[in-house]
Amino acid sequence: MANRSRAREVALQVLYQDDFRSEPDPGEDESFLHARLSNDELVVFARSLVNGVRRNRGEIDAELSQKADNWSLHRMAATDRNVLRLGAFEILYSDTPNRVAINEAIELAKRFGSAQSAQFVNGVLDRDFSISSTVTGQDSTAGQSKEITLMGLFDKFKQGLKKTNRLLNTDIRDLFKSESEGRLIDDEFLDELLERLVKTDMGVQPAMDTTEQIRKDFRARVVKMDDMVAVIKTKLKELMAQESAPIQTVEQGPTVIMVVGVNGSGKTTSIAKLTKMFIDDKKSVVLGAADTFRAAAVQQLTIWAERLGATIVTGETGSDPASVAHRAVAKAVEIGADICIVDTAGRLQTQQSLMNELSKLHRVMAKQIPEAPHEVLLVLDSTTGQNGISQAKHFTEAVNCTGIVLAKLDGTAKGGVVVAIRQGVGLPVKYIGVGEKAEDLALFDADAFVDALFDEITGKDSEE
Repeated sequence: MANRSRAREVALQVLYQDDFRSEPDPGEDESFLHARLSNDELVVFARSLVNGVRRNRGEIDAELSQKADNWSLHRMAATDRNVLRLGAFEILYSDTPNRVAINEAIELAKRFGSAQSAQFVNGVLDRDFSISSTVTGQDSTAGQSKEITLMGLFDKFKQGLKKTNRLLNTDIRDLFKSESEGRLIDDEFLDELLERLVKTDMGVQPAMDTTEQIRKDFRARVVKMDDMVAVIKTKLKELMAQESAPIQTVEQGPTVIMVVGVNGSGKTTSIAKLTKMFIDDKKSVVLGAADTFRAAAVQQLTIWAERLGATIVTGETGSDPASVAHRAVAKAVEIGADICIVDTAGRLQTQQSLMNELSKLHRVMAKQIPEAPHEVLLVLDSTTGQNGISQAKHFTEAVNCTGIVLAKLDGTAKGGVVVAIRQGVGLPVKYIGVGEKAEDLALFDADAFVDALFDEITGKDSEE
């Protein structure tokens, strides 16, 4: 955990700088992280902390102000303020157990502040944060959980694509003086459109294919915005088309699902969301905590199992992950469970020895149930953009992934990465994480996704 402590220190320094600049500089932040952290895994973790605090800062500050007895954050020392934000983010939004998050924040306050700072941080964070309402969706507001559960796919995608939709709304409207006036489709226009589509991280080739479709349909004509957007939507739906790909459960015995991904991708939270989905569908679930290299990972999954009502199989820290996977499948068979989900250690796609270990886990499960694992789900972090394509290719080579769970879609303005992944990898996108709560998981549907991506871009004036 010492290494992660170092990543928290560096994340704190980046957030501290935010107080003294008008807006973050992503390039400068990346250089800062890489210069101070020893490996890519720590950089990913530190980046997730920084982006998480920034993304949820309004809610975090409101929660902290309440817990600090309305003591204004702006009256605090900058270090104390950002230590609290980091700690609150880990408590409210990450997989880190509460006690770990609090202890790490206290240590940060000691190192960068004072003993009094540490006492203050402990006093604020060691209160009843609404972790159950924030993470599991069991809000105290009557009926809210039910309302979320009843949201349609379109509404869920709309919720998750707010940032990307906002970017497209501005960029597409900027191409036209007004909705009614239209614009000539010439080379200049097509170049501008291409640039705006690429900004969503959909990939150069899909953006070029879409722009080419506009050229074919409207070349040298004056076209209104609504008509152009309709063609873009049709083309993107074509590029993203796939068979409906929910997890197919087996008729007899447990359906075994192995979940893989790099550190910080949102793997544990995605497992929790899948678990809730199955339990809500009246299915019994066994979780296998085969990430034995990291004690916190086992603790996190254990907490989720207790909250959601799943059975969990664990092992000693540093024990053989294959043994845990074997016992998890055996337990699922023994108790007649419907689903067995096996977590694995997060790893970079370039770590060949760890990738080989995934192949071993795959073989161990197949010895008990010949077809197992029935699904191998790769969790990708939407905020990593095009790097997700490389991850998907490497993991598929190791364990023959059957589908993708795209996490953290609500945290990026580059939701177009779904297009790039469908085009660049070929694996079906099975589910998309569209929020922090346990029910914020949506079965992927290309038509609903594209409609939500371009929602409110046509048909009315921008609010801005």
